[in-house]
Amino acid sequence: MKRAALLVMVLLLTACGQAGTEERTSVDSSFVQEPQSEAFDWQDEIWNADLKEGLAYTLYLRQYIDDLETDTAYSLYEKQNTFYSVWGKHIYALDCLGMTLQDGGSVQLSYCLNHYEEGAEEIRHQEFQLPDLPGAVGLYKNVVAFDIVNEEECVLFVQVKQDEQLEKYVAIHISADGEVQRMTDLYPAMAENGILGQEGYVFDKIYTDAQGNYYLISDGRLGEILVLGEDGAVQAHVETGGSEVQFSMKDPNGAPVFEWYDPGEELLHLVGYDLTSGIKTLASVKLPPFTPKVLSEEGFLYYLDTDTKLYRWKLGTGEVAYCMDGEAMGLSANPALMRISVGAGGKPLLLSHAGGNTCIYLLDTEQASSKVMLRLVSTMSYCDYVLDCAAQFSRQQENSVLLVDKPEIEGITAAEEITRIQNEFRERALLELTSGESADLYLVSAADMRMLYKKGALADLTGVLPSELENCIFPGVLESGVIEGRQIGLAPQAAATVAMVSNELWTGDSWTYEEALDLWDSQPGLEYLLVSPGYNYGTGYLYQTFLRDLARSPFLDLEKGTCNFTDPLFIRILEHMQDYRGSGRWEENPLEEGKAAGFFVTLVSYPYFTQLMAQYGEQYHPVGFPTQEGAGNYWNGDYYLVVSKDSPNREIVQEYLLSLFDPEQQRDSDHPVRNDLISRYTVYNDTGQGPKLQYDMGDGVFSVLETKKDGSSWEEEYLALMNGCGYCSEDTGEILEIIKEEAEYCFSGGRDVWKTAEIIQNRVQTYMNEHSD
Repeated sequence: MKRAALLVMVLLLTACGQAGTEERTSVDSSFVQEPQSEAFDWQDEIWNADLKEGLAYTLYLRQYIDDLETDTAYSLYEKQNTFYSVWGKHIYALDCLGMTLQDGGSVQLSYCLNHYEEGAEEIRHQEFQLPDLPGAVGLYKNVVAFDIVNEEECVLFVQVKQDEQLEKYVAIHISADGEVQRMTDLYPAMAENGILGQEGYVFDKIYTDAQGNYYLISDGRLGEILVLGEDGAVQAHVETGGSEVQFSMKDPNGAPVFEWYDPGEELLHLVGYDLTSGIKTLASVKLPPFTPKVLSEEGFLYYLDTDTKLYRWKLGTGEVAYCMDGEAMGLSANPALMRISVGAGGKPLLLSHAGGNTCIYLLDTEQASSKVMLRLVSTMSYCDYVLDCAAQFSRQQENSVLLVDKPEIEGITAAEEITRIQNEFRERALLELTSGESADLYLVSAADMRMLYKKGALADLTGVLPSELENCIFPGVLESGVIEGRQIGLAPQAAATVAMVSNELWTGDSWTYEEALDLWDSQPGLEYLLVSPGYNYGTGYLYQTFLRDLARSPFLDLEKGTCNFTDPLFIRILEHMQDYRGSGRWEENPLEEGKAAGFFVTLVSYPYFTQLMAQYGEQYHPVGFPTQEGAGNYWNGDYYLVVSKDSPNREIVQEYLLSLFDPEQQRDSDHPVRNDLISRYTVYNDTGQGPKLQYDMGDGVFSVLETKKDGSSWEEEYLALMNGCGYCSEDTGEILEIIKEEAEYCFSGGRDVWKTAEIIQNRVQTYMNEHSD
């Protein structure tokens, strides 16, 4: 019995940990769940603010809902803004639809009220227009705030302006069906009590209670809340005691709770107000300020900390219980994009806007035991796209969860320490993969992909992507993951580095080493061949300009294991590159001074390409870097997803790989690789107002697409360039380091180019001999 009791105690202690710590051992939930107790009367009893660690109250994702907002794919209008509000089992999103004006402003023309009620079979979407407002015909009307009044009613706050001068501030109460219940102009009371700011000011710090009273946080009178009755008359001026007061949450009765933070005492003050009893400080407690919180009827306060971890404070005892890691579940890292409510049985509901999606998370204390747990190990710490897609994939899968492991460097700033952590993590991950006890997927460098392939550790992904999807991906991106005719790795993100050359100096669409050097020699005013407009890479230009794809150069034969760096052509390159010294910002741009034949740049997206062409497209055209074969422009698919040959979950893994190339996911990527996004998301504006072409980036955000002088798009040129980009065939990083090391000594005056070439030849050949298979 003693041994059994000790085992239980060990499990309990392991599960608890310190409140707020990230590492928690997963054990049977029956050992870690805090037992239920009698409800605490949060209204009349004193909250225990002496916080202490409690047993974990582990919560799991029970259901995921992602169709809260309006689908505007077929709408006449674009989504300009969305307001969110939650209370109890109700979650609302108000979409404001309209058009962008030529002056860069916008106008709201229609609205959609989206309502989720826990337990309902579907989300209700109700479109409506603002009613006619007395005395506001022809004036500019704009919804600036939104709130829930009660289970049957919401309120929109509308600013009415004439020539940027505020004329009215109308609270429009509507039912869940979009029917107007009543309207109240709050402008007279606001103007009289110093709420309104300068011209053009948008006031949105306004909230309601279940009786329809209004609570306005004053910017002019710091720490004051102005309370107005449902008729707009002043009820009270409430002094909170703090200087920066913010809305915190609604209590279970629907009344707003406010908070202000005292940095000196490191205390968060939670303040409530009742028209009958007045102001009441609910608690002064050490909680993170200005993060999502909610109060349950049972006497628990749930809150998210700054690391998106969810905790539960038991108000009667002061115990704080860890609930879940929101980041691992895909919650937004921005508190302004999250809300918490409490639904049936006192379980939290989370609303989060992340990765272009607004998601509702229904949580429970029970975890589905039938779910298959998959692992993805990233050898790089920055893998946001893969991480977001994994979270999205897990939410949408009923029977599987994909967990991501990566080097943890949060809070570490020293470069050497970050490198050490990443290297050690990589070594452990690769050892795990080659030892037969592997995860399902890995995100690795191109060099590691080739090494793991040679060891026979990776699965063949040929045919995993259907042919119709492969046709939608730039060919060079796919080819960069092919080894010996097999698709071994997939790059869901990639950027292309391209070289643009002056139309006056070169008319062809490619050039060899000899042609580039001959042009350089024929133009006395050229000090440089290709430059980066903003930055001088110094001796790094030797790689940037001539040795980017060293494996295909005439100086290296990897198949034979030989090199030829005493070739007169290589010596000629060294002679021309001697003027590239130092590094840092150019004092003057060589391109603008006419001292360079062209420039190179990394293209990350189509909107960026149009901006580049608008600036340089008339004088420069894509030529690529000097090369003896191939395109001369290159994809930088630095990291690849590979699959362990021992993974027992190949079908589920394939579904995840497919999701990485989904059009909606790719649109959210910083470096998309699909070639059909332009046709999918280019918006043609024929209103005569605003830019003619825009790129729909989702969430009502549009990026301006620059056009040619005749108004036509750059789409054809962009696709031709991207479809023609190649890839660096082999990893030659160690050889390049030898070359750059010796070249730098040469360029500093240490030795002549002939001697330098001989030393490079000897060192590289020795390296190749030592690393031959």
